[in-house]
Amino acid sequence: MIPIETDLFDIADRLKAIDPSYRLYYNTRLSKYQLYRVEKGKEEYQLTFPFDTLDCRCVTHCLKTRGENAEKLIEELERQNMENEKKELDNAKKAFEDKAERYLRKL
Repeated sequence: MIPIETDLFDIADRLKAIDPSYRLYYNTRLSKYQLYRVEKGKEEYQLTFPFDTLDCRCVTHCLKTRGENAEKLIEELERQNMENEKKELDNAKKAFEDKAERYLRKL
């Protein structure tokens, strides 16, 4: 793993502004950026960024997934799941109605 101390968009520094114990690394085996937290001399894995490049999305992702925001994140995921389910049901209903209408026209 390669420690990232400086980068083009100052992402490493912006992450340290969120939590001074954060350390950013590039995992060469996974080809991904990873965030660790140093506490009492031990490094604890925090997350792997789902992006191929370091940019402001990494800072947003870090803020969004912090432990303090877990409840909000879960609520947002549940809301999105409900919206997706409603869309799927609406699409299924529309498809059924279209098929039923075509069938009745044939009679």
